[in-house]
Amino acid sequence: WDSEADMIATVTDAISNELNITISKDLGDFVGIEDHISAMMSLLCLELEEVRMVGIWGPLGIGKSTIARALFNRLARQFQRCIF
Repeated sequence: WDSEADMIATVTDAISNELNITISKDLGDFVGIEDHISAMMSLLCLELEEVRMVGIWGPLGIGKSTIARALFNRLARQFQRCIF
């Protein structure tokens, strides 16, 4: 490395890439989740370069976090940095 900053950038990129490939496999069997994922994907308009934010709200226990995590797992690899 040319500098300590280059080394840190290389190491953090490698760690981030490793973390991004760890996808939860326990979300695939939920009935109806694909419809929710499709609806959220269309609201996010990922083909645009502008920042988008979509809220998910509703009563306790209806699957808001499950939908958000499934969407995150599907999209995380498209971004340099991500966290859920």
